Amino acid sequence: MVKTQLKITKLGFFYIFLTVFVGISAINTGNNLLFVVVSFLLSFMLLSGWFAKLNLKWLEIYFTFPQECYVGLPTLVKVTLINRKKFIPSFLVKLNFKIKNFKNTHPYLVTFFLTEYISEKVLTITFLERGYNYIEEIYIFSNFPFNFFVLKKPLKIKKKLLVFPKPTNCIRIFKEFLTFEKLTEKNYRLGEGEGEFKGIKDYFKGIPTKYISWKHSAKFEEALKIKSFSQELTTFTIINFEEIKIPDLEEKLSCVTYIILENFKKGIPTGLKINGKFFPPQLSYFHKINMLKELALYERI
Repeated sequence: MVKTQLKITKLGFFYIFLTVFVGISAINTGNNLLFVVVSFLLSFMLLSGWFAKLNLKWLEIYFTFPQECYVGLPTLVKVTLINRKKFIPSFLVKLNFKIKNFKNTHPYLVTFFLTEYISEKVLTITFLERGYNYIEEIYIFSNFPFNFFVLKKPLKIKKKLLVFPKPTNCIRIFKEFLTFEKLTEKNYRLGEGEGEFKGIKDYFKGIPTKYISWKHSAKFEEALKIKSFSQELTTFTIINFEEIKIPDLEEKLSCVTYIILENFKKGIPTGLKINGKFFPPQLSYFHKINMLKELALYERI
């Protein structure tokens, strides 16, 4: 069960002291007017606590991240606060959370002044370390309505975000460690057909299923047919990570990240040999993310 924490502010301590002082005075003097004042002060304090608790009830927090996050590059993170209370808005709700990575922890604070149903804030966060970054220790709190108390409520939310190495242009340093090869039928699957439709030819292992002509294949009981195009990609790149002679590991990871991103922009199928694994050259988005993930988690626990 999530426990709500209560902290009394300086103004709250003063108000409590004032209430106790008036109460003692009323007892000592027997003055009915002072008893009325004490009752009013106690009622006011009770209402303050009730409104403060209601203010934080039925609130939900959501984080929205971009598909790709890189070290050192500003990342826009959207924080959404949803108020599930009908006809009752929430005021001055603050969100406190921490982003914990491989070495350090960084705190962040977001303030929502008025939330009738949904409020959104966009934060610019620059991640400093690659690998998994965790959003944890998430709290919502508020000093509404009279700043007598600060009500703090922990949320059972924990987010995990994968941050890729910072892309750095240093292709001149290790051009010699890139392998460029011509595309043949054996690695036809590495590229995607382009240009005008040329005809039908026999299927061979490794070709993506999207190139199979099912209409023509249906005419043959034992053979599949594929579509052929007038233009096909002619080269692909394979990066051998272990052979790149850059002493600084983070710099090497940044360089390889840059090459992968640039090749995909140019439509060049790219493969990667790293840590005993081999990613054959492809052009799919899923393939790119898999290679970047391997780089991000290299020598990380």
